[in-house]
Parts: sequence; structure tokens; C-alpha cells
Amino acid sequence: EEFRTSSGPSDAGGNPPSVTIHTWLERFNKQKPHSFEKATTPVDAENRISHMEKIFDVIGCEDAFKTRLAVYKSEGNALAWWKAYKQAKGGDAWLITVANAAHNYEILHERDDDDTE
Repeated sequence: EEFRTSSGPSDAGGNPPSVTIHTWLERFNKQKPHSFEKATTPVDAENRISHMEKIFDVIGCEDAFKTRLAVYKSEGNALAWWKAYKQAKGGDAWLITVANAAHNYEILHERDDDDTE
């Protein structure tokens, strides 16, 4: 998987360099994300989400990679739950649909913000 971003240097054809999961994984790991095995309370789950969102915001992570990076740091019960949930929802096809929906929502949200300024 690769995506092109609009910021940063361009290649010889004027296109920005492609950004792969490997690029995001390197940036993600530099932030030293916590592993996650289980949430015994709702606050534990909220803290996990906040931790991941903070890292994604700092590195400017594209929506298409966020789930894969978060799952990468999941272990034990959390990883087993994710695998079962993803399978129940239709596997990778479902994941792609969710990533596209999140991206479209973000675009619409940015347009709404531009209209209010």
C-alpha cells in the first residue's frame, strides 16, 4: 500500500514521494507507543485511544494507516478481540471501507471548518 502526500519534497516528475506503511511504522515507533493488551475499565480504553490519537496527530498520520498502526501495538486479549471483530465485519474489505469513510468524513469536516472562517 502506498499513498502520496501533498507536503514535503517532490520527485523528478513533480509528484510528492510515496508514503508506505513502512514509513508510517518508522515514524510511529519513534514516538514509543505503548502496547495494549486489555482494558479493565472504560477509562483504560479511553486512555489507549487518547494515546494513539496524540501520536497520530504528532506524526500527521493518514487515516488509511491509523488502524493498522494501532493494531500493531495490540497484544493478547486486545489483539484476539480485534481479529474476531474484523473477521465478523468482513475482513480487510471492511477495514478499507472504514478507512475511506474516515477519510471522507475528515475532508467534509475540513470543508465545514473553512466555511465558518
